Amino acid sequence: MPPATTPLRAPVRFRLPEHGVVAVESIHAHQFRMDRESHPFNELFLVLRGQCHLEVDCLRNPVFLQEGSWFPVRTGMAHRLEDTASTTLIIVAFTDDFVKRDPGRARAWQSISSIASPPPVPFDHQRERIRRLLRGIMAEQAMERPGASVMIASLVDQLLVTVLRLPKTSAHPDSLERVQSVMQEVCERFHEPWSVEDAARLAHLSRRRITQLFREVSGTSFNDLLTRLRVEYAAGLIARGENSIAGAAFSSGFGDLSHFYRAFRAHYGAPPGRWASGGGD
Repeated sequence: MPPATTPLRAPVRFRLPEHGVVAVESIHAHQFRMDRESHPFNELFLVLRGQCHLEVDCLRNPVFLQEGSWFPVRTGMAHRLEDTASTTLIIVAFTDDFVKRDPGRARAWQSISSIASPPPVPFDHQRERIRRLLRGIMAEQAMERPGASVMIASLVDQLLVTVLRLPKTSAHPDSLERVQSVMQEVCERFHEPWSVEDAARLAHLSRRRITQLFREVSGTSFNDLLTRLRVEYAAGLIARGENSIAGAAFSSGFGDLSHFYRAFRAHYGAPPGRWASGGGD
């Protein structure tokens, strides 16, 4: 294989390891042309930069891929790439056996690979999450550390879920769409550390502007929504008897137990132990 910095004028060749997954970088020269071919494994194309056309046998017209675009190619699906500019791709390839090992993974790939015209990844924070996962996969396979195959499988699963959950929105989202995307991110990852500054950075807005738009979109403030999501999640854990009060506070994202007690009482009118037993103040 040519060095990674050498633009390719022929398709990159690779062999899948025993665990069934590999990620490779493919840097194409301008006007790269690829003969139509099919492979005995699945592929997820992700465009880091540049643009190209992808012809796939099951589609009538070529798919235009640009920076931030992705496209699934199933096992045995004939396809051909043609670049209109110098292009860098990351190709994540995985066997059918790898897909079938986990039912959730199989369902995710089935849903992803059924999308005929995937839109580009619309938001910078989602692109960065995908890049971070790709870096992780490539680092694990390059460094060959203990447990690498387990970590690679986990990272590929996260990549598939991230792609599966991408919103269907315009290629150039406005401020309101960016705030809606950040709000969705908060709803999914409320248990992680968050601040208004984090949200503003992801939405490319000032703190003042995102505070205004967040209330417009959600009907409440950023901090109030985050606290409500955490408290209600913790209450569910406590009600099901799955965690202690301290464990529920930790699992829902509270770093300080006294803060959790105050937030819980403010939301439910009683501390968590008394609320769980059906008592009031």
